[in-house]
Amino acid sequence: MLRSTCLVVMALAATSVAVECASAQSANPAANATNRSAKAIDPKAKAILDRHAAATKPAATPKYRHIVAEIRSGESAVMRLEKFTMLPDKILTRTTYPALGTTEAGYDGKIGWSMSPHTGPIVLEGEPLNQLKATTGSPLHVIDEDFVELKIVGREALEGRAVNAVWALAANRDASTYYFDVESGLLAGYRPRTTDGQPTDTTNMMLFGDYKRFYGTLQPTKLTVRAPGYDIVTRVLHVDQDSIDAAKFAPPAAVRELAKKIP
Repeated sequence: MLRSTCLVVMALAATSVAVECASAQSANPAANATNRSAKAIDPKAKAILDRHAAATKPAATPKYRHIVAEIRSGESAVMRLEKFTMLPDKILTRTTYPALGTTEAGYDGKIGWSMSPHTGPIVLEGEPLNQLKATTGSPLHVIDEDFVELKIVGREALEGRAVNAVWALAANRDASTYYFDVESGLLAGYRPRTTDGQPTDTTNMMLFGDYKRFYGTLQPTKLTVRAPGYDIVTRVLHVDQDSIDAAKFAPPAAVRELAKKIP
């Protein structure tokens, strides 16, 4: 599936916000596909993925990354998210909700945590921590699944643009449909849980747009999660790769005290 899905799933489920995954090179799905049976991989479908991968290949893997984004859900007030990452595994996200305050989540290489006015300090373990750590160095634009089958479903219209729809079956048997802009070759949409190109859940879709180049890497600055009756729209406002003091990722004192009580 799309690595950028972690951005939506982790943020909505763990920090109630959807944002961006930092930039780092990941596996090329087309390269993975070449190790599979030629009968299962349509060369034309592979070429479509290759074109997107070539256009969005990261120029470099930055050690530091700072991102500012805003998120709007329906007619609700705009939420602001700030994210700091430091390779190999440090991360801090800070989400500000109008009238509700600020929620933070982070990992300093030893302790994963979250804190909000509603929950107080929480030490993250298991899958919630794994989801948070997974966003430290994964790029928003990379499709990193190990596919066992690829085929072109056809040409469709998406948001007024002509797109090539590619159905993909992963090694874990998850199926998804990816939509690539015919003119630019860039990823324009993604729909999970499909069978032979037909969605089993028509309410779940992600749209990508407004591609811009940051430090030599082309990536979308607009991510839309299409949900029943409304859209959740994330817009990236700022990206920099300036040095970040490791002390920024230290857990708050309340989290450190709570961590001491965990066996």
